[in-house]
Amino acid sequence: MPTGAKNNRKTPRSYAKGDDGEDAASIADIGPTGRAASQIYRLRRRREELFGVPDLFGDPAWDILLDLYIASCKGKAVSVSSACVAACVPATTALRYLSRLEQLGLIARSADKNDRRRVLVALSGPAKMTIKEFLVEQGSQTVV
Repeated sequence: MPTGAKNNRKTPRSYAKGDDGEDAASIADIGPTGRAASQIYRLRRRREELFGVPDLFGDPAWDILLDLYIASCKGKAVSVSSACVAACVPATTALRYLSRLEQLGLIARSADKNDRRRVLVALSGPAKMTIKEFLVEQGSQTVV
């Protein structure tokens, strides 16, 4: 970490990292675009870790979209609070990004049928297709 650098960013709970109790085999089951999204997300976190200045490379909207894409590939539901953590920014900032993504029709919120206190967030169909198209176009190229 560079001298004087301070890491105030939360460590994300991310389906990209596989730290939700799943093993490497289950990550392989998410398909090539899911793996590509996971790799991009991991590389973005690693870059922040190496430079030690987490807010230098911020792109919360992309981090949220990647995390939601990976979760959808795994068939996992994502709460608003989990999406905020995946954005790696303060919750209020992440909530602003979620609102903007919703206004643009890229995500949709819904009530959690199992827990009325929670609100779930997911990619819209068109957003999922656009992200998939982007990842397919990238092929073996790495874009962070």
